[in-house]
Amino acid sequence: MNALRPFQISVPGDWSDAWLYMDELLLWDTEGYLFHIQLSKLTSQLRYEYSAEVAFAAEMLVFRSDWKGGIQSRAFQRVDSIADAIHNSIEMALQVGRFEIDPDSLIEGVPMERIPGRILATSVYAHHAFVASSSGLYELNVNPRYLDRSEDLLQRLDVPVHHVTANYGAVSTSAFEDGLWFTPIDLDGSGSWLSGGPMQRVAEYSRSTSTAARDLLNYTDDPVPDLFLADAVNERRNERSRYPSWQVRGYRKSEENLAAAAARRFDVDEGSMRGRNIEVLGNSKFHLLVDNSGALELLDMKTANGLSLVESNRAMASSSIDSSKLLSTHALADGFALEFVDSVRLIDGRGVTEIVDGPVANVRTFPGSRHFQDTLLAVRDADVLLVGLG
Repeated sequence: MNALRPFQISVPGDWSDAWLYMDELLLWDTEGYLFHIQLSKLTSQLRYEYSAEVAFAAEMLVFRSDWKGGIQSRAFQRVDSIADAIHNSIEMALQVGRFEIDPDSLIEGVPMERIPGRILATSVYAHHAFVASSSGLYELNVNPRYLDRSEDLLQRLDVPVHHVTANYGAVSTSAFEDGLWFTPIDLDGSGSWLSGGPMQRVAEYSRSTSTAARDLLNYTDDPVPDLFLADAVNERRNERSRYPSWQVRGYRKSEENLAAAAARRFDVDEGSMRGRNIEVLGNSKFHLLVDNSGALELLDMKTANGLSLVESNRAMASSSIDSSKLLSTHALADGFALEFVDSVRLIDGRGVTEIVDGPVANVRTFPGSRHFQDTLLAVRDADVLLVGLG
């Protein structure tokens, strides 16, 4: 099995955060203003400045990473001449590895108020961006069809927040001693926020949060996060919706303790969990990444008929990982991106691959996205890196 190699596109600039959404790269600068680049224009520049092979590799590995395992890709691979052309094009781009674009010729401003304070995290869902700032939680409409229109900036929370996640008709945000906050989102066909009401305080303390499918994990200073089960309905979002979708209407703390379930799974006493260095590092839907005394394991969490943890069939190769130096984890389609002080690495069934060399300010992944499920975005001091793997 060949080792994975990173394909990187550098977008120079003084950025504080960024997000890939539909056919747009959304970029917030360090002053809090929002800009955007159309991905189709970006690939055109790559084609003009470098080659058609580089532009194709950008499409396949970064902007449509779902193509790598899609029906069309499998059909192409059955035709030798097409398979060879695809392989050769990607190989040419991977041998170089990193390509830089000129954002000045592509970038467009979004007419909106600046985000006050220091931007710490973003999450984009259903044409809306939720921005966690040292001044609070903010929300704005980012419908790609109307990015040239002036939009109101709405403040949803007025305490400093540093982590936000939005999915399944809900947004939750972490604010350390000010707690974990949540509200459901009702959106009409135009993407307007019809109702959400005031933010509800779900927990007294929150270091970060993530969704385990529709449920919610709240990370504190304990080695195992608290589990909040979702009260959700499966219905059409509005009259224009073609299919029903799950929408969270509230959370309730699980009566079963995730730490106790982990203790049972590893056959240890719950009181000695910290001494045994058993810690949940992150999750991808229901796949928990667990540090078991220095060895990384992948467990499936089931909550439908009582809480249980079982071994996943997906192996994780962790021999070269020192989890004590790990800063954060981020789910990808086929593994986890692990952030360290001096690098970002991918861990999956193949092994450990360094995908970004040097420190980063923010890491963003999009495992729930159809187009960017295996794409990583890294915000650094002087640029944003878009990373795909081939």
